Amino acid sequence: MEDRFLLFLLAHEFSPITLSPTARWLLLQIIQMYGGQEFCLTTAMTAKEFVFHEKKLQTTLNELQEHQTIIQRTDDKSGKAFVKLDIEMFSVRGSLKTTSHFDIERWFTKLMNHDLPLKALFFHLVDTRLHDFYVHHLQHVKPILSGKIDFKTALVLMVLIRHSNQFGITNKCGIHKLKHKTGLSKDAIFRCIKKLKQQGIVRTRVDGTQSSAIVRVSNPFFVLNLSHEIWGDKARYGCFFIIKYPQPHSFEVQKIGRLIQLFEKYKTDIKTDHHIAFASLIKKIPTQLSDHLCHRAIPKNDDQPKLSQEDLVSNLLNLYVAINEDVWLKEFVSYVETETQSLQLNGDLSSCALFQCYLEQWCTELSYVKNRYERLLVGLEFLDSESIQKLESTLRLNSFLSLLDSDRNKSVDGKELKNLFHHIWLVGLLITLIANNQLYPFLVFQDNLKNLKPYSILPRSSQQQNYSCIFMVDPTLQANQFFLLDNTNDVQFESQKQTIKERILSFDNSPSLQQLKDFGLLPKESMSIDHLVFIEKSSVTLA
Repeated sequence: MEDRFLLFLLAHEFSPITLSPTARWLLLQIIQMYGGQEFCLTTAMTAKEFVFHEKKLQTTLNELQEHQTIIQRTDDKSGKAFVKLDIEMFSVRGSLKTTSHFDIERWFTKLMNHDLPLKALFFHLVDTRLHDFYVHHLQHVKPILSGKIDFKTALVLMVLIRHSNQFGITNKCGIHKLKHKTGLSKDAIFRCIKKLKQQGIVRTRVDGTQSSAIVRVSNPFFVLNLSHEIWGDKARYGCFFIIKYPQPHSFEVQKIGRLIQLFEKYKTDIKTDHHIAFASLIKKIPTQLSDHLCHRAIPKNDDQPKLSQEDLVSNLLNLYVAINEDVWLKEFVSYVETETQSLQLNGDLSSCALFQCYLEQWCTELSYVKNRYERLLVGLEFLDSESIQKLESTLRLNSFLSLLDSDRNKSVDGKELKNLFHHIWLVGLLITLIANNQLYPFLVFQDNLKNLKPYSILPRSSQQQNYSCIFMVDPTLQANQFFLLDNTNDVQFESQKQTIKERILSFDNSPSLQQLKDFGLLPKESMSIDHLVFIEKSSVTLA
């Protein structure tokens, strides 16, 4: 069994990018039926086994041979044709990809132990359910998933599940990777993603961006539904902690952008001393500066008072005074819709949502470091610029943010270093806000922090700003649990710990389909909860 898993992964990772979707599917079928063993090719019988008609089967086998993926030979005595995988060529491609000696066993062990958190779900697709997917209308036996999911959609799903973390979240599947791993065109991939949304297998897709001065990568975020029936007995369940926000609500990055926009508007009133500037602004626009960045006062430490709303705004104003011409600040301003500018048209809202997603994922990762979640509850500051600077290599901030020039050997002048420090400080402020607005109420709700199970803030699309959700994996559950915190009463409570627990609603049953869509836990296209539905009669032929 393990040998077959190895072959499935080799085929997924190192198949030529020019291989057609049909050839990839036949390759998976060969592995599923014969592994690495040679088999006799009796055209009529083999065509029936592989659900291809004879002519298409031979054409596809020839394609696999041309791409040095299989070896075909004819026995001199019997005249029979034989086929087997060209496993050696997978090793050659692995060496080319890694630019060093490729040790298959070592690679496989690392992948299974560290780089494939959802391996049970991946192998369930490529092995257990491989013959359930619809291929074409001439199949001898009608597959279980006919009219629901075809093999091309399954290929896309395999890529997503292969690169997802334990929560079903991935930002590693841009359009180029999906094309290279499936052989599908861009339009075909988007059709497959639409089908996955309709079936509720993809919970969320957050658009990528190519126009951001802050976020370097353009890959979208995907969130998969791990409790869907497609996974059978390998499905995973957990607790969904949903926070409902007052209206209108904004992402934390938009809240900061709105304040910077105000600073720009009243630039002439801002002096060098940010304390004087803040005192002047609070007299002129007290209402506009009162929008709560946090739903509670952020703890500073045991000996000093908590950071108030005024402290946060004053510190941000200090940053603005220091780097008011910086490209980062200008992008933050672009996240705020104005009367003359639509965010939907220029893609700024996509950049905003994508940046928010990265911040929320880093916030979750940081909360695991040295039990920071416990410090958050006992009254210590959750994150400062020094902390995030130390964790830069762990979080690979330089891979995503324009914090440093790509050339490490290039000398950096004083202004660049100053901007770098302020950028890190700004990221630290944003993560602090996210931690206190989202993680704090979730952690307060937990009865036993010492046995806290893995959790993550789920990415949200740009259209979803009414709710946020934290997903906690729980392998002991046989069904998902849902909890809702109504945070629409935007008031600072004296006894917050008690108040939060009192205001949490527990669902006796699963929320309705519409509620899950409202929460952002299913896309608007979804037609059912955790079940496959018949969408339309398929008339797809092999291409």
